[in-house]
Amino acid sequence: MLVKVNRGKATLLDLYDISISKRAKWLIIVYEKKGNPSMLKIFKPDIPKSGLDEKYRILLRGVTLYREKARSKPSTYNGEYCISFGGDEDVYALTGIVSEVTGYRFCKANVDSNVRRIRISVVNDVKTVSFHDGRGNLVGPIIRVRRIEVVSDDNS
Repeated sequence: MLVKVNRGKATLLDLYDISISKRAKWLIIVYEKKGNPSMLKIFKPDIPKSGLDEKYRILLRGVTLYREKARSKPSTYNGEYCISFGGDEDVYALTGIVSEVTGYRFCKANVDSNVRRIRISVVNDVKTVSFHDGRGNLVGPIIRVRRIEVVSDDNS
């Protein structure tokens, strides 16, 4: 389950407490530059209370919101997604991170058309993450990734 919390003036310790109270497996903080998303820091809350263990940093090149690409309203779909991917070594690394954090499985070749897809690919030499319905129509944002950093590689 996804829970959105506006950070406001909350410290990392406050966010840790919120993530533990919500029983969150992951905490993702979206950093911004000039009002636009610039980086995702992905933490794994550590119990007992020893704080947040930063696992990954995903530096963004840009985000195109669904409303900027389509004329209709975005979907409020809360069902299952699967992950499809293709590309270079960085795409495989990004795919692994998305799968680990979301818990979504990789798409089978003949996946049911009712299952939505998170598509991870390289478009014009840029790694992209996009969200599609079973027919391939865009249903969410397009996230362009500049670089992926593995901060902590222990699997605790």
